[in-house]
Amino acid sequence: FLILILLSSCSSEPDLIVNSPSHTEAKVINIISSITLQDQEFNLETQKTKILVKILKGNDKDKEIVITQQLISNGKEMGIPRIGDTVILTESPLGDGTSALQITDYKRNGITLTAFLIFAVFLCLTGGIKSIIFFGVIIFILLITAFILLPLFSYGISPITLTFLFSLILCTLVNLLIYNFNEKSKNIILSNFFSLFVVTIFAYIFASSGAFSPLLSGIYAQGTNAGSIIASAILLSSVGGIINISANSFNLTKDIKKRNQDADILDIVITTIRYSKSSLFLNLFFVSFIFIGLSLPVLIARYKIYSFASIINQDILSFYIIALSISGLGIIIANITTSVFSAYTLLT
Repeated sequence: FLILILLSSCSSEPDLIVNSPSHTEAKVINIISSITLQDQEFNLETQKTKILVKILKGNDKDKEIVITQQLISNGKEMGIPRIGDTVILTESPLGDGTSALQITDYKRNGITLTAFLIFAVFLCLTGGIKSIIFFGVIIFILLITAFILLPLFSYGISPITLTFLFSLILCTLVNLLIYNFNEKSKNIILSNFFSLFVVTIFAYIFASSGAFSPLLSGIYAQGTNAGSIIASAILLSSVGGIINISANSFNLTKDIKKRNQDADILDIVITTIRYSKSSLFLNLFFVSFIFIGLSLPVLIARYKIYSFASIINQDILSFYIIALSISGLGIIIANITTSVFSAYTLLT
């Protein structure tokens, strides 16, 4: 219901960009020629490639045109497309002051949707009814992000505040769905709240101090607090790990209490933390390898050109390292707080 209300306020800019007169989809038919020009004054190589493409949408649908793609070797060029690629053409300024159609991006919707559908099919086949509910939760999160959070961000509402509230609601709903409203859910939810609060504070401090504005290029970023948006991303990246470690720690606390009825709060907390190390480390490894994997394309593209210190100074890699560190901190805090809250509840 909320999605339907807010749908009209969601920006349709991506569709407008693709279908507007200066932006259109096209399919690469042939690479006609390619030459490289050296600019001695600025030590830059400009590659001019003639590419035959067929327009896929709009008034010129099925029309074949030749574009001269200019690629400047500055480390951020798109490269020459392959025959069969679906690309986005944009009327772009050239170095000589004129403008012409250029390939500005690739159309990836098809392959993205295919990967998501394969994941959904295998999840439902292996997990049964529960997996369908779980997949519905994932879709719900994506829809909430796209149709509620992003529009509210664009209205100038603080992204970190909204994300913090959204994370709290999400943790509460997930735990209530799994455990109902009982002793277990109350302790885990309380631990989640505290952990997310700590993550929010540290994420905002480090994101605001990291000069991450280049990650948010365009007009949208100019009127928005870049640190708040980056902190929101870090906060969301920690939610899954916090929920998981909290549940594991609570279960372990109950088992320890059953085995040692005479233990006091301190004994239970220390024992829980000691025996939950394996689960804690697995969660940290889980988060670490996600960010390492996401960083790999950047590392491969730059490791022969830049020193390691320069590579990790790249805005995207610096963001990943900070996100990994703060998410890991949240997981550790969740482990400790769940142990404390659960032990206190079990003994009072």
